[in-house]
Amino acid sequence: MLRACVCLLLLLAGVLGPAFAQAPTEGSLSGTVKDVEGAGKANVQVKVFVDGFAQGQAVTGADGSYSLTYSYDPAADVSIIVWYVPPAGFVPELVVLRESTRARQMGLWSPCVVRAPLAPSVTHDAVVYTESGKFDALSQSGCL
Repeated sequence: MLRACVCLLLLLAGVLGPAFAQAPTEGSLSGTVKDVEGAGKANVQVKVFVDGFAQGQAVTGADGSYSLTYSYDPAADVSIIVWYVPPAGFVPELVVLRESTRARQMGLWSPCVVRAPLAPSVTHDAVVYTESGKFDALSQSGCL
């Protein structure tokens, strides 16, 4: 009898559990990618990753602007990052929108990594650097 009750409880949890789970939120991210002189950078790939899985991507237009959507669970303890991958001659840029508890405990992201607040709709303007320009920027901010 006990075995039958446990099996029934497990079955109900498997069936009803997803019914009570929070529905994913549709997030939007938009902004402009520029170089250090302030010129918009075309053809920069902008990718959003939720706990390592690609959830949205876009490519910047001629003026450096982009807009994309992605899904995430606001209640989940996951890391959400944005990866800006510019054309040759510039280094990629990483932005953390949310850092999971585990990533924080492991010290996964340097304090020097750019962070932006997570919200259903985020506007973030990014700057991409040449390799020497990035080195200079990190040196000036005390991150080297």
